[in-house]
Amino acid sequence: MISSLSGLLLTAEAPDPADTARQALTDAALNQGFDPDGAELLHDARNWVFRLPNSGVVGKVHSRSTHYADVVRQARTADALLAAGFPTAAPVGRISVARGHLVDFTEDLGPNHPSQRQHGALIRRLHLLPRLAGVDVVRVDKVARAYARLDRLRPSAVADSGRTGLRLLLTTAAAAYHQARRSELCLTHNDITVTNAALPKDGEAALLDLETFGRGDPAWDQAASAFARDVFGKDPREHEEWVDGYGYDIAAADPGLYELLVPIMGINSCLFYLDWADRIRPEARPEAELRLATLLEDRPFPWDWAPFYIAEEPAPAATTRHAS
Repeated sequence: MISSLSGLLLTAEAPDPADTARQALTDAALNQGFDPDGAELLHDARNWVFRLPNSGVVGKVHSRSTHYADVVRQARTADALLAAGFPTAAPVGRISVARGHLVDFTEDLGPNHPSQRQHGALIRRLHLLPRLAGVDVVRVDKVARAYARLDRLRPSAVADSGRTGLRLLLTTAAAAYHQARRSELCLTHNDITVTNAALPKDGEAALLDLETFGRGDPAWDQAASAFARDVFGKDPREHEEWVDGYGYDIAAADPGLYELLVPIMGINSCLFYLDWADRIRPEARPEAELRLATLLEDRPFPWDWAPFYIAEEPAPAATTRHAS
């Protein structure tokens, strides 16, 4: 009997992270008086984002490694942006702790996203904002972030040869970037996709997901659309629309700088997938290995990386997509 039970335990699958996140969302929502019934999973990656249609809010279940101070900072940043007249989702309620996760809520600005042109104009508007009052905006260093991600990778995420190759590539790319002429620091988002913006009924595009928001080099934001074209197969016409909205195409105007940014952006994207496949979504391993091979073999464009990973939620719900 004991051996049979042991066999069952050994063959049982671990709970799906999205299931655990949903349970945390439910607990936090009920604790704050929100209705979690029918919650729709929108984002399934390091964090989990749900729309609560019966309460008009969006809930974010943060990974267990997230610090409370970081969630507080995101909420204060949203308040400061709104006070400066810049559109974003307003924080609602308080930060909860449920099943080992931090959970917070914002107003739901609806399911629609802005056009590429509207999104480009929104990012341009962000870059022109002065310093925000009442909040300490963190300095964002994309190179340091890449090194930190590489150091955090578990041995099961990448072989020693791959880790060594990525570190050598990053060191070379970082040295070239640091020697280049760079723009003055400004407010930056650092995760540029139209899915990180909303188009409410009033028609004014609003910025979402302030997790990576900070003061940094605007070139990273400026390069994101061209990077998506060259790496993820974004329609070139959509890139041109984004450029029309922003008013500047770094890939065309400063191709030398763009070429310095691409390896570091690629390494960050590869490291995210390696870690995600190792810790949360083993189904993403083939894409992670493709990204690793592309970088280590110095393959030319197009890289044909998947622009998102599609994951089916265990409970009956909508398919979710994650862009990175």
